Amino acid sequence: MFDDFIKRFEEKEQDAFVLIKHCIGAGHNKGFLEMMASSYAMVFCNNGVLDRREGTLKWTINKEDLNTDLGFGRLKKEHIYKLRLRKLLDSQIPKGAQKNKVNCYYVSDVLDNNPSCKELEDILYEYQKKVVYCDDILGELVLNREFDWLETDIAWGKENVNLIVSVDIEDKDSWDNALVAARNMVSKAEVWDELMKKTAAKELTELANEWAEEDKNTISEDEFAKRITIDSLSFTDDGEFTVYYSDDDMFWGHSIEIFGNIEKGIQSCNIVG
Repeated sequence: MFDDFIKRFEEKEQDAFVLIKHCIGAGHNKGFLEMMASSYAMVFCNNGVLDRREGTLKWTINKEDLNTDLGFGRLKKEHIYKLRLRKLLDSQIPKGAQKNKVNCYYVSDVLDNNPSCKELEDILYEYQKKVVYCDDILGELVLNREFDWLETDIAWGKENVNLIVSVDIEDKDSWDNALVAARNMVSKAEVWDELMKKTAAKELTELANEWAEEDKNTISEDEFAKRITIDSLSFTDDGEFTVYYSDDDMFWGHSIEIFGNIEKGIQSCNIVG
């Protein structure tokens, strides 16, 4: 059952010490599940070469094994394993992707659940250090290595909201773009808040009235804008933002998602969740 999937990888096997980032999850694939985890780094046993690129690890299981040591319990977060691996064939690399940036392996076997590997132990020690980025406008942001972002709570009017800034951990020079976008919005919070509420009201008030119970009064755009409150903000390095507002039960507890770009403005407004 798994043969066609495994044929996407080289027949040659190689052993390596691997530092796991986290287990990503499982996907359905023709009657079985395709498990996936990410790695921080690996050291190959045959030559001692350290590869610090983030990697992708895959293996196959039956559906009933999802919540066992064969599934989610096989490779644990921030743990070092000795694994037997098969590299993804070049012919299976997606078109347009650079081969030197594709770092994907099939896990044939787990050889050791708790090996000693100083190189990876040192890397893990560095990753587990708390990293705080201090900003005059945004305050102290803590680096979350698992999800590749900086996060903090900020004051937004009378609300205290979660702020996330997605970053490339290995390229600190790239952080500025996302941080500039976040500073722009937060420093003009009152202006942006009014704009986003008005946009949401214009786009979604009619829908809110369709969701309302028959005995409820019609909701106006002004009332809609006053009822919603901000929950969180997130930014990417291309200046894009996603902001979530709570709906005050106008959509039975769904969130209102506003997406846009700092330079281009608001581009979409939807209910999600």
